[in-house]
Amino acid sequence: AGEFLQEGMGVDYSLWQINQILGFRVHDYIWFTAEAGQTLNEVYGSSDNIKDKYKEAYSNSGITLSDTYLKLHATSAQYSPIKTFLRINNVKDIDQKVFSNLSFTSALRKLGTFENTVVETNTLVLDLSSSDYSYEELSDLGGQIRTINLPEYDKNLRRNYIDVIDREVERERVRVEVYNGSDAPGKAGIYARKILNNGCDVVRFGNTPEPLERTQVYISNESEFNDSLKVIAEVLFDRYEILEERPNFMTTGDIVVLLGADILQMEMF
Repeated sequence: AGEFLQEGMGVDYSLWQINQILGFRVHDYIWFTAEAGQTLNEVYGSSDNIKDKYKEAYSNSGITLSDTYLKLHATSAQYSPIKTFLRINNVKDIDQKVFSNLSFTSALRKLGTFENTVVETNTLVLDLSSSDYSYEELSDLGGQIRTINLPEYDKNLRRNYIDVIDREVERERVRVEVYNGSDAPGKAGIYARKILNNGCDVVRFGNTPEPLERTQVYISNESEFNDSLKVIAEVLFDRYEILEERPNFMTTGDIVVLLGADILQMEMF
């Protein structure tokens, strides 16, 4: 669809859609294509045996992981700077088969450190291809599609978010309310979910008494909730009017977000 909208923008469109679906902005991404996976096997050797060992080890611990995740884990274990140097021409070929906002060397370094990061640190991994978070169903056209189980994803993200949340945001303990003043139904719930998934507590959402043209953010004390406001700004793409006062209807939140008609333009790819 992204290629149809604008040639060369297919990957950007896919990532934009992922951000919309997950309600959680992706800051850094690395997308290994199937062709990149084949070249990695040529450079570092097949990861199948190691993958099977990881699968057994995780299974013995009562953990079921997808084949895709296990392959990534095993490929990282196979990574070798020496093999990279000896097969540098093959490695350079991967550059055209990997999509990332990071430099190619940084992306390759991330791949090499992935295994140690997962094993040695308290890293949260949400494998959306796992049956825990997605399931297959028939599309309207009759083909098989994989659908994300959003309630399960949200539950696990928020349960584990305490380990990765910005400590300043946690300290502020902000209470956010979200109200929809646009013509599009359901926007308050959508943005409340995004704000929740980014670490702030949403205590109420609904509709504004009157329609609004511009999105507004009311805050009781900007200096007291500065870090939480940064979260709101990111969710709203930094496009809103900020007012250090109360809306003209009853609210109790520390930050009150009123979504205007301009929110629809913000969402356009």
